[in-house]
Amino acid sequence: MAHSEHNRIKNKGSFVLVLFGAFLFISAVLFLEPGSDIGKVAIILGFVIGGIGFFLGFKKRNPSQ
Repeated sequence: MAHSEHNRIKNKGSFVLVLFGAFLFISAVLFLEPGSDIGKVAIILGFVIGGIGFFLGFKKRNPSQ
């Protein structure tokens, strides 16, 4: 069916980056301790990696922009 093919995820690499970024962002709570910068770095990396994955997925869907 054409409709089910339309709904498939075509770029799995960007989807994995978004999931990994979300995992880092959510798991950063485990590393948040007073005097430790690891949790802050995990939050920032989660945003950066997820943003890169979202951007790559968006560019694959809309190559003209």
